[in-house]
Amino acid sequence: MVPDGFISHFYAISEHVSPVLAFGFLGPRQHLSEVCTIFKQQILQYLKDMFDHDKVRFTSAQCLAEDILNLSHRRSEILLGYLGINGLLEVNGAPPRDTEGPSEPN
Repeated sequence: MVPDGFISHFYAISEHVSPVLAFGFLGPRQHLSEVCTIFKQQILQYLKDMFDHDKVRFTSAQCLAEDILNLSHRRSEILLGYLGINGLLEVNGAPPRDTEGPSEPN
């Protein structure tokens, strides 16, 4: 196995996420189960949207990347709204914002 390959990262993430998901779906707390179900529904819909020719342009790698990034932003906004979070300061994949405004020359 390649130490920094996809499978290595997948297993590393799975080691942390799997127990939480198992407890969420099978545990005694109803609210946590509902949250996990909402996440599952959003992930499944995201995967369906990625292969929908009406939502994603498969004409070039650039168009495909832009559309998948837009789908990712949309799903993250839905999930953040569900969790009651206004939004993130910087969304992954977005260029950094200039928070100080333009600087004036002296």
